[in-house]
Parts: sequence; C-alpha cells; structure tokens
Amino acid sequence: MAEGGIVTAVDINEDGLKAGAKQAEKIAAAGGRHSFMVGSVSSEESAKKIVQNVVDQEGRLDALINVAGILRSKKTTETSLEGIVKLFLFFDRIQHCNLNGGQTLSLPLSFTLRLSV
Repeated sequence: MAEGGIVTAVDINEDGLKAGAKQAEKIAAAGGRHSFMVGSVSSEESAKKIVQNVVDQEGRLDALINVAGILRSKKTTETSLEGIVKLFLFFDRIQHCNLNGGQTLSLPLSFTLRLSV
C-alpha cells in the first residue's frame, strides 16, 4: 500500500463490508486508499458493474485478488432433514460463488486490462 495501492472491497451485502472496516483502517495507515462496493461475483452483470465502477473511479484496474466464497459447515448429526434439504437448495448459490465467481469477475477484467495496454 505504501506504493499507492488502492483496494476495492466487494461483498454481496453491506454487513460483509462492515466486517472489513478494520482492514480498511490498516490500508489507510499504510498509505493506501480503499473503497467499498456491494456486488456479487456470481452475476455477470454485477461483475461488469464492479469492474466498470473501479475503472471509472480510479482510472484503471491492474489486478484482481478474488477471495469470495460461501462456507456453510454443519455436521449432519447436528441438523434436521429439513436443514439438509435447505443446504442442497443453497448449493447452487455456493457453486456459483465458489467455483464460477473467479471466472465471472475475471472475464470483464481481462477486457479492461487488454484495453489499457
């Protein structure tokens, strides 16, 4: 961050962004800048908006570090059959974020990087 780094944190909801406030303070203390944005790496439309918003605000986007993921952990012996069914219904959302999210966000970024060269 001391070299002028700018970090944009993205989360699907504002509560997740609030959890990153302490990290943002560290970024600022190191001489960097930060911003927050609500968005979903699971959605192509949202991914395009995320990349475009960063480019519009900062003039460019040089790198992507994707740490998005959904974790639901519960022992099957500690839940009901209804809870297990809900987990399987939620599985599609988990897959879109954890498996597809990196690619979904990387695609619009690759076009932006290509245009900036």
